[in-house]
Amino acid sequence: MFDIFCMQITGDKIALPAHAQHTRWNGTHLDTIRRCVNHAKTEYVWIVADCCDYSNFDFRWQPVPWEADQIH
Repeated sequence: MFDIFCMQITGDKIALPAHAQHTRWNGTHLDTIRRCVNHAKTEYVWIVADCCDYSNFDFRWQPVPWEADQIH
């Protein structure tokens, strides 16, 4: 299971896996993403926002090896 960080943009409560952490959106998306990546303890990390519906999203998805260093 990968770390999941949810940017709090709207303040809405959304359905996420129990281990998801909430983080404030502060400044820019890039600043927020950098902060999340610096706190991540897993190889891959999901950074999502509370303005979207992730109820049917597969958080177990992994990129193919040759795309591992890209943002998806």
